[in-house]
Amino acid sequence: MLDLFAPGVSITSAWRTNNTATYTGSGTSFSAPHVAGAVALYLAAHRGMIVTSVNTATVGAATSGGVTNRGSGSPNRLLHTATLAS
Repeated sequence: MLDLFAPGVSITSAWRTNNTATYTGSGTSFSAPHVAGAVALYLAAHRGMIVTSVNTATVGAATSGGVTNRGSGSPNRLLHTATLAS
């Protein structure tokens, strides 16, 4: 089940060829780290929370109305981290 979208198109990341190399890619392998980072922010501020609470907080903090071309039945929520660390 899809609860929200996270940045995952044209994401620049470090690359393995040298210390300054970058790679730009798209897809779930680029959006998943954004969600993991958001969860880490939340857990740092709310230690010991259970999975359902983390999910509720993360989805609740998402911005509504910011996703285009999301597909039929997909939520119109975009990951937003500003309030997760408080």
